[in-house]
Amino acid sequence: MRETLLVIQCISIFGFFLESWIVLRKWEKPIHKFLFISCVSALVNNLGYLLEMLAKTQDSYLTALKLSYAGRLWFGFFMLLFVAELVHRRFPVLLGYALGLVHAATYVVILTQEHHNLYYKETMYAVGGIFPRLSHKNGVVYI
Repeated sequence: MRETLLVIQCISIFGFFLESWIVLRKWEKPIHKFLFISCVSALVNNLGYLLEMLAKTQDSYLTALKLSYAGRLWFGFFMLLFVAELVHRRFPVLLGYALGLVHAATYVVILTQEHHNLYYKETMYAVGGIFPRLSHKNGVVYI
């Protein structure tokens, strides 16, 4: 089961890489930049998740988790911008900047999570089961 899940994860990484490459080659309009960044975000998320699955120590797991969040956090934001562009809806510039700032601040909180309880109140690294995992209680920013 472990190997099957690892293969699926590797296939998804390859798929997002291929999709990013295709979008980059076909880049003609501003809409493509949002789709490209969304694809790269999904690629980074899946790569980080694969590294989480392969982690041997808590430190390597946390590093992989932070990498995964670099993609996970930005994927929805750029897909929102892509869809707004796709349906020809003007997305308010100030709202875009505000959401971008919130996302960036959230990522800073994630990157510095070892120094406060804002994202995770408590964490416990476990190696039992198919893959290692991080059990946690949600902090105020996570919620």
